Amino acid sequence: QNPEVQLQRTLEALAKNSQGCAIIAKSMIFGNYDFDSGAGVLNLRETGLSGTWLPKAQTEDLGRRTGRRLSKEASQKWAQAHNICDNVRQSDFLSLEEKFLPVCAGLAHCK
Repeated sequence: QNPEVQLQRTLEALAKNSQGCAIIAKSMIFGNYDFDSGAGVLNLRETGLSGTWLPKAQTEDLGRRTGRRLSKEASQKWAQAHNICDNVRQSDFLSLEEKFLPVCAGLAHCK
């Protein structure tokens, strides 16, 4: 399946469910193939979209390493709270928004 279509359908299903649910969407075999692959957790709540992601990772890596934030703003706030300068944040903890801007543009309606 087209991963963008799968993600859109997943977000629509989450938005329709008022009870809360979890959906895992994968379009990969090897999330740890390269730095354009990865795994993450996405939460859609009344307050908006939140979660973390890891490049070059698979689902079992979540929780074992420090997850990166979804938005640039959240990444900057996290770095500031952990006394991490922006140069290090950009090299080691780049947000999903900064890494995959076209994907994030498709998620913008969820904010």
